[in-house]
Amino acid sequence: MINDDGEIIAQAPLPAKKPEIISGENLTVNAIIRLSQQGRWPVQQRQADFNQDALKGLQDFNRQAFFDAHEYFEEAWRSSPLEERELYRALLQISGGFYRLTQGRPTAAHKFFDRALHWLQPFPSPFKTVDIDSLRAWLTELLNALMEGHSSETILTQYFHPIDLPNQETL
Repeated sequence: MINDDGEIIAQAPLPAKKPEIISGENLTVNAIIRLSQQGRWPVQQRQADFNQDALKGLQDFNRQAFFDAHEYFEEAWRSSPLEERELYRALLQISGGFYRLTQGRPTAAHKFFDRALHWLQPFPSPFKTVDIDSLRAWLTELLNALMEGHSSETILTQYFHPIDLPNQETL
């Protein structure tokens, strides 16, 4: 389909089967885990756009503006539906951990990364186009490097890498 400006407009294909409607507002983390194991996720999560504050947070994180990223992720966490908010909490913890590394506080960073790994556990991969498995592996690598005694500077220079931004066209 083409609009009046001559741009191609892609239409989403019709679902083969009507999705099961599950209210996501009052789901606990355990309920999310149970639903994910059954292959059933709340409709809101499948259809919702990636939180705009979280996108800004990812952009700041990738520029290594960790404190600003933390603020955006916190706003995304507070304003998102329960079924996706723990993803933003995990991103908040990751940015907080890197911020602590910039302060030369590797023990505090370890706590942040450990919490982030915890908050990512219930999610399938990918989730909202985010490669959760890669995030888990990266956090494990960061935690191991910290336990091996690598300096904050070493981790910031040798272990940091940007997190891929979600592709809005696939949401």
